[in-house]
Amino acid sequence: MSLTGRDQEVIDFLNNNPTMQQFLKNVYEIIDAAIDDYTSRDFTSLMVSFGCTGGQHRSVYAAECLNSYLKSKYDGKIGLVVKHTELDT
Repeated sequence: MSLTGRDQEVIDFLNNNPTMQQFLKNVYEIIDAAIDDYTSRDFTSLMVSFGCTGGQHRSVYAAECLNSYLKSKYDGKIGLVVKHTELDT
């Protein structure tokens, strides 16, 4: 069985990768601005997609991190759906 961005070994590796952490910081800033703009205009749908070579490590990790960040920041005020197209589950 191969590891994915949901596995602790991969999470630990990417948590300690400065490039990935800077990427996430930038993503959070962009998405915060987009959500603020969308909600102020009563828009109801915003999609964020991540991609990487195999679709199982960095992109999964980034999507899970963004999901956790948004859950924490918006505390149930926005609906969230995470779908990993390259994972079976």
